[in-house]
Amino acid sequence: MAVRTGLDEIIDTARTGRWDLEQCGDQEKAYVGVKVEHVIRGCFDFLKGSHGMDYEIDGVDVDCKWSKNFGQWQIPREAVGHICLLVWADDPACELAVGLIRIRQEILVGGNQDQKKTIQSPRGRGEIRWILPRSRVLPPNFLLQLSAVERRAILMLKGGDARARELFKRCEGVIIYRHTIESIGQQVDESRRFRGETRQTLRDEGFEVLNDHWKAQRARAAALGGPIPRTSKEWICLRSDGSTPARVHARMAAAKNVRVHSDGPIIDSQLHLPFEAHAAEEV
Repeated sequence: MAVRTGLDEIIDTARTGRWDLEQCGDQEKAYVGVKVEHVIRGCFDFLKGSHGMDYEIDGVDVDCKWSKNFGQWQIPREAVGHICLLVWADDPACELAVGLIRIRQEILVGGNQDQKKTIQSPRGRGEIRWILPRSRVLPPNFLLQLSAVERRAILMLKGGDARARELFKRCEGVIIYRHTIESIGQQVDESRRFRGETRQTLRDEGFEVLNDHWKAQRARAAALGGPIPRTSKEWICLRSDGSTPARVHARMAAAKNVRVHSDGPIIDSQLHLPFEAHAAEEV
């Protein structure tokens, strides 16, 4: 989740209306590594390294290295002899990889104008101890997965409450993570209650927004046909009349080019976000 948070803070949807890291300027993209470093430090309460590295973990200095291209971590001269925490992510593909390696001069190749080198492949990369091997566990950039029509309908609205309502209505029956809700400007307080009248307004329109934080809401989600949120960071919007499962089925049929009537907003683009897919919670 730390990497997801770092990327979201660079994209800054609530202020900029952006939804994709590729929409950011070169200077902002260059800052992703620093942002990810800071967010990881905050999440795990790591101390600043005492020998010029980013962290001190159990008395050991560790440098944090981010790369948007797998295997292309830029290693400075001062990191030689130290352990590096290697972080990589592919936002569109929801892929993430995190590993540790002790940097030796013998496994470095190349060199740029800053005298930074990359880890030799395959010899050098073979020494990486993967904490999280490359896999589809990065919490999804939900807005990036939406169609242009659905995304525009959400982001064109002013204010977090209005955007959150539109998000839930257009994505009924799909697990939505807390970070997605917050990225569009809607705040969630410590008790996991939405501020404002978002949930009540949706209830008046025939929708129920449910969360794992309350046992009764998990039971209600099951009664309405699910899916059921598994953590307090997950939310689901279901129709109070129990019709969401049928509408999800209609959406799936429509994706197979079957003509199915629908009386409300349905998004085909969410089909590849599995209901039961749960991403790595921390890194």
